Amino acid sequence: MVIKQTIADEIKERIMAARHVLVVTHVNPDGDAFGSMTAVGGVLKQMEVDFTLAVDKGMDARFSYLPLADRVRDGSNPREEYDLLITVDGSHYDRLGYSYADVRDMPPVINIDHHGTNPNFGTVNLVLPQLPSACEVLYELFVQMGVEINAEIATSVLTGMVTDTLGFRTPNVKPRTLEIASALMAAGADLPFITMHALNLQPFASLDLWRMMLGNMQFEDDFIWVAASYDERTRLGNEGSGSGGLSSLLGNVKEAKMAATLSEVEPGIVRVSLRCRPPFDVSEVAVALGGGGHPQASGCTIHDTVEGAQQLLAETAKAAIRRQTAALA
Repeated sequence: MVIKQTIADEIKERIMAARHVLVVTHVNPDGDAFGSMTAVGGVLKQMEVDFTLAVDKGMDARFSYLPLADRVRDGSNPREEYDLLITVDGSHYDRLGYSYADVRDMPPVINIDHHGTNPNFGTVNLVLPQLPSACEVLYELFVQMGVEINAEIATSVLTGMVTDTLGFRTPNVKPRTLEIASALMAAGADLPFITMHALNLQPFASLDLWRMMLGNMQFEDDFIWVAASYDERTRLGNEGSGSGGLSSLLGNVKEAKMAATLSEVEPGIVRVSLRCRPPFDVSEVAVALGGGGHPQASGCTIHDTVEGAQQLLAETAKAAIRRQTAALA
């Protein structure tokens, strides 16, 4: 049993006792974040509990096929009262943005995550870093809670599993992951459709941004990175950071030990996406800069100019590479 029954029972009891639940996830959300949020929303809908889904900047059009996508709001309502808050896929409360920070009279928090850097900031914590996605944690929780996994919930859960494992290709994928994926398909989730929309399709604006960023690529001391300023990004019509897939591409550069993309999403606010391959660990870099994540995929936010952020990140990453290389010798 992956999850203690006592934890599953407590979460279920808190949900059933709640009048209005707020569900939030991390800034710059990916498929696991949106999948987790809408999966929890589907369960709350099934349990007939009033809920709000909120994330900074709202829903990403890439994942508009998800059930309850139209219920995802840009941030929580500071004037609204919530008597339970559920955070999903959030490695730290600092990564939950204004959707979390704006909540007044903070209610009890159920923290559901899979990042090893999570400090267990919730009233109830369900953090399983051995699992490759927050959605896989949720599946195990839903089973323990006796939830009926319908086609809508299955679609949300499988989306998170597909995106965080890059199509079941990451080192932390285990037989159980594939067993769950099979069960979700049997429940009505369309794996080919999800893979196409969540992983393969890219808007032209993102590719145009990648073209520009790759033209400014830098590679020093086993660390490779690209960056885009706010002006460059908006000039190309890219509304999001648009570099998630590019960071994965850079992480597969044979000669590099660590890789990163930096995107200035607002003036002076730079989102960083870090990637590497085993045996290296980029979460050390992310945590040092106030972020978090997984050994091979992490992120952080740097409040500085793009130039200043690049300098700080490069110094931190190259120092981590030296330490980790020495430890492996």
